[in-house]
Amino acid sequence: MSITAGGFSPASVSLRVGEVCEWTNEDSDYHSVTEASGLGLWDSQLINGTRSHNPETWWFKACWAGTFTYRDMVSGLEGRLEVAPVAVVGENGEVSIELACEPPPEGTAFDVQVKSEGGDWVNVAEGVREARIDLHLGTGRHWVRCRLRRSGAWGVGSGWSPAVAVDVE
Repeated sequence: MSITAGGFSPASVSLRVGEVCEWTNEDSDYHSVTEASGLGLWDSQLINGTRSHNPETWWFKACWAGTFTYRDMVSGLEGRLEVAPVAVVGENGEVSIELACEPPPEGTAFDVQVKSEGGDWVNVAEGVREARIDLHLGTGRHWVRCRLRRSGAWGVGSGWSPAVAVDVE
């Protein structure tokens, strides 16, 4: 992704848990990439621009599923990082959902929802402190999504992750 005087390009990026994204400052001024959901998950500090004759690239491993807003603390411009969980279907309808590549930070937890074909979103787990959750889903197509939030503080956290389709035979 690029950082310019006009903002982040692209403004929204989709990844899966464990993938790496990078931002390159293509502007002359300093910029930053700071997570802005209230969880304090990452902060690039200042990234050198072309004026320094050494423009920098900052990378980040997307360790937690959810939709995260981030902000350039210099310009105030925002971007969005959508991180999908990874689903692996096992035997007898067992589905392993990788919510993160490491346990969530202290004081945070995941909420997980499932939607079956033709149905509505249903909470299947709240306050999950592990990086992986195993679910038993019936035959058919299902979607799974999750969010990372501050424990005990509703409204402080990521948005729901992109939904991942899971087909169980």
